[in-house]
Amino acid sequence: FHADPSRYNQNFRVGLYVERNGTLVPLDAFDLATRRHDPFSSYNEYAERFRLDNADHPSQAVRCVCEGRTLIVADCAAAPEFEFFHEGQRNYLRSMVAHPLPGFCSEGVIPVRAAILLDTNVAGFFREEDRETIELL
Repeated sequence: FHADPSRYNQNFRVGLYVERNGTLVPLDAFDLATRRHDPFSSYNEYAERFRLDNADHPSQAVRCVCEGRTLIVADCAAAPEFEFFHEGQRNYLRSMVAHPLPGFCSEGVIPVRAAILLDTNVAGFFREEDRETIELL
């Protein structure tokens, strides 16, 4: 990963989304800056983007699960395939990874579709050339 160690204000957020009734819902999350476990308010406001059958404007979580591959967005503002939910996200959502978790079991032994998402407020932090390491981690 290509981070400048002098960036003391860099933040990271991680979210675990699992399938429930045809929708990916946040099971757990964490925001490094606030230490909160509920940093994803967009989920409540844009729930339709988390439906697994959304073909128009799916979230990155839905896209990675449905496509069965890791999505890496080095610079969210510059990536033509990336869609912000709202303009305010441009202030803190700069680079992200969405990784599917096939066979994830959140309750009992029945596997459900799931994804883990990581994002940071530093553009270029997650990069395609680091794909092998990102997927390994």
